[in-house]
Amino acid sequence: MEGLTNGRVVHYVLSEDDAKLINERRKAANQTPVNERIPGIQYYVGNNVEPGKHCPMVITEVWNVDGLVNGKVLLDGQDDYWVTSKYYSDEKKPYTWHWIEKA
Repeated sequence: MEGLTNGRVVHYVLSEDDAKLINERRKAANQTPVNERIPGIQYYVGNNVEPGKHCPMVITEVWNVDGLVNGKVLLDGQDDYWVTSKYYSDEKKPYTWHWIEKA
């Protein structure tokens, strides 16, 4: 697949499972006031996400020319979300990535 390389930014489509996991790990931060957070504990702070959301993803590893990649999904918050073994899809369905749509 032409143009596919580590460091390239594409869009990843969040699945229902992805959204549930991201929102669950952010729940503790959302429920704990800043002045009550325990020092040294990692809190995931950010806005909730919905299944089907297209999020920017930086490709961290290209596994084959058919578009199988790993990547860091950039979220609206201070955390990111690592996904592995995700395929390209023109259909833009959950669990897949695609090239960023033109504005």
